[in-house]
Amino acid sequence: MYSRVRQLSALFIFAFLLSGTAGAEDTPEAVLTKVEALSAQGKALTAVSVAYDYFAENGYADRAERLRPRLEEMQKKFLEGLGGEFTPYRVKQGDTLDIIADKFKVTARFLMKVNGIADAKSLAPDTDIKVAEGPFSAKVFLKERRAVVYLGEARIKDYPVAVGGPTPDRATPIGTYSVTEKAENPRYDHGKEHYPGGDPRNPIGVRWLRLKDPNVAEVKGAKSFRFGLHGTNEPDKISQAVSEGCIRFRNEDVEEVYNFLVKGGPVNVMEAMPVKETVPVEKGVQ
Repeated sequence: MYSRVRQLSALFIFAFLLSGTAGAEDTPEAVLTKVEALSAQGKALTAVSVAYDYFAENGYADRAERLRPRLEEMQKKFLEGLGGEFTPYRVKQGDTLDIIADKFKVTARFLMKVNGIADAKSLAPDTDIKVAEGPFSAKVFLKERRAVVYLGEARIKDYPVAVGGPTPDRATPIGTYSVTEKAENPRYDHGKEHYPGGDPRNPIGVRWLRLKDPNVAEVKGAKSFRFGLHGTNEPDKISQAVSEGCIRFRNEDVEEVYNFLVKGGPVNVMEAMPVKETVPVEKGVQ
């Protein structure tokens, strides 16, 4: 059985064997040594976790930021399927990437990325591919203006975001949501503004993921509040409180998040990061 427990057990056990999680007493050099050892063992996902543990103790600090380039290398390695922490899956007759992705609650594009598959139709029976058991989830931290993507308890990647504001009536609503709609190059229609997908003036950018509270039923015919994650045509405003409530990403970042999150995937919007969640924030964010 392909379980999340099986998939992530190596992450925590291996980190423990390497003197536990990174703490405030560690130097960037000592943590980097751990990260390099993990990388040599093919444990890119574990290396990412160890680096984030160090960030959790140090927050945004110059010494923590010195790990950022290596962290990004490990994230890239994991996303290219080179981390060694995937489960092999033997392709069966009749399988498609969509069928396999649904089985493991990930997106087909995620599977294509980690397996280096350029054409989904090239999938052949009796071959092995790498899979991870999802779903991926995300947390958005309003104070830090940061979003973090997780696989189970493992932090995969973090992104700067713009949130609602600056007035209270435009604040991003705190709560637990699920993704109910996904759209590539979405059309924008709001008031007198109408922009087709792909138009550089389109304020929601290249991707749209609608969020909805799963415990609140929509009333047929009633006007509903459309709230979600999306790109932007104003990347210079990322890390600010400027939206009408939605969570804005840089376009290149929302494309990644789109490929992580499936319909039904959980997204938790929180006021601030718990201490142990802390990751570096953009300079200038107060």
